[in-house]
Amino acid sequence: SQALLDYGGEQAQARMKRLLASDFQSSSLTPEDKKMLRYVSYTTIWVPSSIESGMGKLYIAATSKDRDTSPEDRTQAAQLSRAQEQLRTFKSTIQDFPGNPSLVVDRKLPTGAYAQVGGLIVLSPDFLNRMDEKDPVKQLVLAHELSHLYKRHTIKEMQYQLITSSTGFGLAKKLLSRSGIEGGSNPLEMAKNAVTLASTTRELFDWVRGHQVSFGIDQELEADGCSVQWMNRVGLDPKPLVPALAELEAVQKDNPSGYVKTHPTNAQRRSNLLAATGQKPALANQAKVARAASAPASKVRKP
Repeated sequence: SQALLDYGGEQAQARMKRLLASDFQSSSLTPEDKKMLRYVSYTTIWVPSSIESGMGKLYIAATSKDRDTSPEDRTQAAQLSRAQEQLRTFKSTIQDFPGNPSLVVDRKLPTGAYAQVGGLIVLSPDFLNRMDEKDPVKQLVLAHELSHLYKRHTIKEMQYQLITSSTGFGLAKKLLSRSGIEGGSNPLEMAKNAVTLASTTRELFDWVRGHQVSFGIDQELEADGCSVQWMNRVGLDPKPLVPALAELEAVQKDNPSGYVKTHPTNAQRRSNLLAATGQKPALANQAKVARAASAPASKVRKP
C-alpha cells in the first residue's frame, strides 16, 4: 500500500484495488497498469516468506539428481571451507539478512556461479579454484552472489514474471490480495487464510517448475555495486574488485553463451565497478544503479 502511494498516490492505490477485486486478465492491462505492477514487483516482497523458503527446498530437491555437489577431494573441501569463511564474514555485517546462505560446488556446472532462491550459492569447480587462488576474485564472486540474495532479486524477478505473464497473472493477483490481509486472531479467518495459502503454494510451485527465473541486467549491475558496499563494511579495499572482474572474464570466455544472455557487457560491469569504487565517473544510467545499490538496508522493503 505504501509503495503504491509512493508510486502514484491514492489513484494508484485505488487502481490496484480494482485490479484485485475484478476479473481483469493480463490482456486487459493498460501500459500504465504494467508500469505500476513492475514497480510493485521490484520494490516490495509479496510472496510469503514461507513460500520463498519452500521454493528454495523445492529447487534443491528438484535439481539434486542433476548436480554432483560432493567435494571431489580434500583439496576442494578445504577450498570450499575457506570460501564459506569469507561468506560468513560478509553476512555478519547485516543483522537482518533474509535467510541463511550456503555454498555448494556443482561439478557438472561448466563454469560460473549463481544464487538461487532459498539462500543457495552454487559454484563451478573452475570458479572455486580461481577464487581460492586470489582473494579479490573470491570476494567479488561471494559479495556479488550474496547481494542477489540480500536484495531478494530472485523473488522480485519471479514476482515480475508472474504479474506480466498470462499464465501467472491470476496467481499473482491471489498473492497480492493475500499480502494485504490483516490476519488478526479470528480463528475462522486464520483457517481460511491457511487454506488459501496452501492452495496458492501448490499453484506457485507448479508455475515455478515450468519457468526459468534469471536476473536482469540492472540487477546484475546492482549486485556489483553492492559488492563494493560489502567490502567497505568489512574494512577491505574494494578497488581490487575491478582487476578481479578481468580474472572472471578470462574464465567465462570458454563458455560465454549463458553468461552473455543474462549479464551486462564486461565493459558495462567494469565501468560500473570503477564508478562505485570512485575510480571513474559512471554513465548516467550506471550512476542510477550505483546509487540504488548503495542504499541503506533500511530502505529494502521486507515481507
